[in-house]
Amino acid sequence: MQNVTTVEVKKIRPYVLAMIPFMALFAYELATMLPHRPSVPDLVHGYTIAMGGEGDSSKKAYVSAGDLILMLAPFFAAFAIGMTGFWRAGLFRQFLRR
Repeated sequence: MQNVTTVEVKKIRPYVLAMIPFMALFAYELATMLPHRPSVPDLVHGYTIAMGGEGDSSKKAYVSAGDLILMLAPFFAAFAIGMTGFWRAGLFRQFLRR
């Protein structure tokens, strides 16, 4: 497998910089949303999707589908921007060659 050159890294840099606000928004929404959600399912308000650890000692928070959309949309936008950067830099062709 070939090494990534400096030119290819320079091609990716604008895409990585474009990802930063989306990842910051994702982290902000995650940090501000979860502490304010109920720890038991609330069918009336739609908080039915459990988020959190699987163990008994970890606290689960129940979120709604709207919460998940608002939280995961910036994450997937950042992922799409990053994959576009890799594609435009030609890194997929390098890593898929054998």
